[in-house]
Amino acid sequence: MPCHAGETAISVVGDGTVRRCHFIPTPIGNLYDGSWRAALTPRPCGTAICDCHIGYVHLKPLGLRDVFAGGVLERIPAGWPPTTGR
Repeated sequence: MPCHAGETAISVVGDGTVRRCHFIPTPIGNLYDGSWRAALTPRPCGTAICDCHIGYVHLKPLGLRDVFAGGVLERIPAGWPPTTGR
């Protein structure tokens, strides 16, 4: 499926190794030397399924960036808490 991982979302480990997702072992560069920036590009996920709480939000067909808007990392839906008009 099309995924934001490796396009607008990345996974980084302590030595600076950047991967598009922590479930995809192939590095796309290093945070400290900037080499990862050239690798940011749209592409489909190469795994059969995404069952990761961290990663599934990046699957484009699910549209969860619209649901969570500015609260993607926290999984806070846009417009929460709902206003009651009081």
